[in-house]
Parts: sequence; structure tokens; C-alpha cells
Amino acid sequence: VINVITKKASPSPVNLIKAYAGVYDKPYYSQWDWSKEYRPFNGITFARSDKIGKLGYTFSLTRREDESYRQNDWSKRLSGFLKLSYGAEKLGDFTFIATALNQHRGTFNFWKDSRHALVPHDDDQGEIVRSQRYLFGMKYLASPWHGFKFRLISSFYRSLWDDQSECANNSSSNLLR
Repeated sequence: VINVITKKASPSPVNLIKAYAGVYDKPYYSQWDWSKEYRPFNGITFARSDKIGKLGYTFSLTRREDESYRQNDWSKRLSGFLKLSYGAEKLGDFTFIATALNQHRGTFNFWKDSRHALVPHDDDQGEIVRSQRYLFGMKYLASPWHGFKFRLISSFYRSLWDDQSECANNSSSNLLR
């Protein structure tokens, strides 16, 4: 496991492209086969890390789609990450981090009955949840004189959540520290 938050940007360009795709197998019991087709899933990630002078950067973008083997349990997800770091010898080191997630998905909380184990209850059909999450962070580290270090770390987190079901729950939260 590599922690990209603390890992420094690569001094020479590093690119990554990762993709996957597949389908879920048919259910073991034929009466559970609600869709009568193979259900696909797929995703792709692109990432890059490099350094230009004293500015280091790392970023990634990921898209994932999953049609799920359970009815109304699909999801579509887009996420990103950005890290910028700048080392100014006399002023100190600056680091900026941002992450974002946008997700749109169906909900599958409970099965309908034992003959329809992969189908949600009738009241839950078509329910959708949308969510967005963002995190922005900044770190400043300086050594103004020998033997003394100064560190300032701050971050802001925002979460938006919207349940588009009959109960219509929603939430938003902000955290600054």
C-alpha cells in the first residue's frame, strides 16, 4: 500500500492507466434471475505524477459503473484526487490536496422474499441516492531558524447526500479544521 497523501511526487513522469470490465454470473437458482441477462461492471483510472522545477503534482481520475446482479443496486461513480507540493527553501514547503466524489446509485436494502432474493421489496423499487463529497487540505511546514519547526495544517470537508425515495431524506455537512 502506498499512501499518496504523504508520498512525494515522482521526479520523472509516471503515468498509470488501469481499466477493468466484466459481467456477473447468472444466479444459481433460475427463479432469482430477474434480468434474464448478464449484468456488466467496468471502470477506468488515469493517474499521473511528475515534478516541474520545485512544483510536484500527482492526480488521478476514476470512473466506475456497476449494473449489479441485484435489481436496483446499480451505481455510477466519478472520483478524483489532486496533490500539489511546492518546496520554497526560505519560505518552507506548501502542500495542497483535493479529493472529490460524485456518486449516483440505486438502493437495495432488503430482498422481496425467498423466491426473489435479488429483487428489492416493491416499496423500494426505483429508489435512488445521490451523493457528493469533497475534501480540500493544505499543509505548510517551515524551519525559520535552527532547531525550530512550524507546521500549519488545515482542511475543509463537504458532504451532500440526497435520498430520492418516498421519505426524501437529505443531508449536507461541512467541517473546517
